[in-house]
Amino acid sequence: PGGLGVDLPGPSSKPHGEDAPRFIHELVSASPGRVAVIALGPLTNVAAALERFPGLALEVEEIVVMGGALAVEGNITPYAEFNIYEDPWAANAVFTCGAPVRLVGLDVTGKTFLRRSDGPEWFPGGSASARLCNRIMASLLQGADAPEVFHLHDPLALAAAIEPDALTYRQASVSVATEGEERGRTTAHFGRGTVKAAVGVDVARALQLVRGAVLRGWGRRADGFPPSRE
Repeated sequence: PGGLGVDLPGPSSKPHGEDAPRFIHELVSASPGRVAVIALGPLTNVAAALERFPGLALEVEEIVVMGGALAVEGNITPYAEFNIYEDPWAANAVFTCGAPVRLVGLDVTGKTFLRRSDGPEWFPGGSASARLCNRIMASLLQGADAPEVFHLHDPLALAAAIEPDALTYRQASVSVATEGEERGRTTAHFGRGTVKAAVGVDVARALQLVRGAVLRGWGRRADGFPPSRE
């Protein structure tokens, strides 16, 4: 409570009764080739789903991963980004599973941010979502010790899933160090592989996507899931 500096609305749903790997598998297998998994945290549950359900890699449309630092410094160690560092073994399992992976790391999220000076309406439009996000931003960016910018790490990964061409990519195979001082270091071997590693971003377009989503608010289908990309 209060982790974002504001009181959030109460949830309108209850925790799902199944464990995460089975839930992921059921969603994907119900619509083979049409469901993208967007992973905004450590990849433990995604890797577990791939291990328990070997056909999952062939059924998922793609796995969008917010994580990694290829040509830039990490944010948890000099070498590693937090999500990958927390479970590098799971990251290796996802990157080598054979499914299409879109990797959105600090190389591009580090360029996509809102400035303190952009406020107090970082998200214009007056929707309930915009008002809430503006309150959150104010709590994060105000005060003597507050940072000058707020990086849109997770929102950029979601934007990449919705409009992939807002970013530029290079095809690669990707590996992660699992031990020692360089634990979590994410290395891309460009040229071939199943990973599309983001190397550039149209910052203005990405910000427009994020602000537009907040302005409209995230709609929900009758079954409780977010709307499809169609």
